[in-house]
Amino acid sequence: MTRIAVQKVNPETMTVDAIQDLFRNGLVPRREEWSLASGKSRKLDLVNHVLRVILQLGLVRDYVDEFDALLACQKSDGSWGEASDDDRHGVRNTCFGARNLIRAHRELGRPDYLEAAKRSILHVLGQQDPEGFFKDKVWGPRDATSSSMGLLHYALKEDLGEGSAKIHANARLALALGAAHLIRSQDEDGSWHDTSTYEAPVGPTSHLLPKMVLFAQGPAATLQRTIDYLVGCQGEDGSWDNQHVDHTCDAARALLLTYSVIPDPRLPEVLRKAIGWLAENTADDGLWGVRPGKPSNLIMTTDVLDAFSKYEAHRRAQDLRTFWQ
Repeated sequence: MTRIAVQKVNPETMTVDAIQDLFRNGLVPRREEWSLASGKSRKLDLVNHVLRVILQLGLVRDYVDEFDALLACQKSDGSWGEASDDDRHGVRNTCFGARNLIRAHRELGRPDYLEAAKRSILHVLGQQDPEGFFKDKVWGPRDATSSSMGLLHYALKEDLGEGSAKIHANARLALALGAAHLIRSQDEDGSWHDTSTYEAPVGPTSHLLPKMVLFAQGPAATLQRTIDYLVGCQGEDGSWDNQHVDHTCDAARALLLTYSVIPDPRLPEVLRKAIGWLAENTADDGLWGVRPGKPSNLIMTTDVLDAFSKYEAHRRAQDLRTFWQ
């Protein structure tokens, strides 16, 4: 493999320009693998991961055609499926796509993006179980609940036009119901495992923690158990789940947001070690795979760039809540 033409980033001197360099030299040359604007069928999980990085790095104006293509494959009920040409709908990809369009609207002033997101919000509000969780046949209830609560946090920040007050009221009720479910179903060790999927508890726990932090800062005991769980699970090298890149990104991002709200004195060192481990453990081509030594893939690479972007903002003492609302 040919290594990409960028220098390895130093977490302690990391800049947006350096992360943009990784994106332009690592993901742009492989655009044929993720571009929706090409007209080819794409897995929307990958597309949305890439679009999130584009938003994080302030590059949205260079990729308006990709956001337009995401809008074009939305279904009439406000949902998206697993793929751009999928007839089914999925809660997780619907939430991911809607959040990306909301953020693009904030940058570009595109009412059509916001109207599409409104359709998604209304669709997602209809997918909540009376017990408080959200359902997704592919991704499971923990991931669906995390994604849905994340979208509803975004919704509360937006003027959605006609019916906005009612949508906001329903979103607050849905968030309260979801939070109550998570409090009831939290494991004694502070984690939230998902028995319907293969994923180890660090993944769903890391996805859910920021949503609970944002929910009126959440119940202190619930949050503290989860923080203790994630801190306790970190390996000595800085990674989680035995050098699992995805879960290391998940845990680091969750704790970055948490530290913006709950200044646990352990977290700066935890985060420094995590981002340092990610920076040092690239694949042979300079991107990232599931674990060190494994071939790179684009989703792992976008997760790392997202974590780098949030860590860079953390170093500048930026309020990380702006990334989740």
